[in-house]
Amino acid sequence: MDMMVRKGDVIRCREDIETHGLIHWRAPFTGSFACNIPAGTVLVVDLDPPEGASGFYCLPRDYHDFETKYVPSADRTSKKYDGYSFVLDLDDLGRSLEVISANSEMRPTKMTASSGPLGADVKSHGSNRIIHKALAPLASLEVQRRYIVEETRDEYLLPDDLLNTAINVLFEQQAVTFDQTGSLRELKEAIRACDIPEGMSNSELILGYEPWIKVRETSKKYLSEIGFDLQAWEEREL
Repeated sequence: MDMMVRKGDVIRCREDIETHGLIHWRAPFTGSFACNIPAGTVLVVDLDPPEGASGFYCLPRDYHDFETKYVPSADRTSKKYDGYSFVLDLDDLGRSLEVISANSEMRPTKMTASSGPLGADVKSHGSNRIIHKALAPLASLEVQRRYIVEETRDEYLLPDDLLNTAINVLFEQQAVTFDQTGSLRELKEAIRACDIPEGMSNSELILGYEPWIKVRETSKKYLSEIGFDLQAWEEREL
């Protein structure tokens, strides 16, 4: 990897980029949407990539216009919708992506999560916010009890969505590669092995299904390794 970017750098897509965007919610999880970013789109690096990362976090400079055109209406019109973002590959710099400016004043204006339950988390953990939002719900038994086992019509999480978000961030977007003790590798193996049986009740899945429990335990272990305070996060969420 020869090229690096920093917060505020401005990048142009040289060609169409087929990827998945991240959907941020005022709820303890992150979703995703398929997107083909058109050639010529200008993006702005929103956060310094963490050490060892293979991707970088960015937003379209024309944030709201892009949002209207490409973020699914069902998502962006939801009361819990809290914005979107992309994680693109550093290896694509100089290929399908070109850096055209390092002017931090060109950063886009976007919605903030100041009033949502994840607002404090986003502000406190900077460049790690994507991995935190993807893994914290998988690591928290208390959140899973409330939003899956004891779900209501208005407050719920879907186990498949939690797994798919983690797969998107860890495998497809490769938003983090730091793995000093092997806990990231262990987490990925647990996710690969977790096949949710059809017809299993939420209670049985969360409280008794060993592959799911393994995902929860390894998520918690990895978050602890990278310095994430799960207990404090749970106190904010619950």
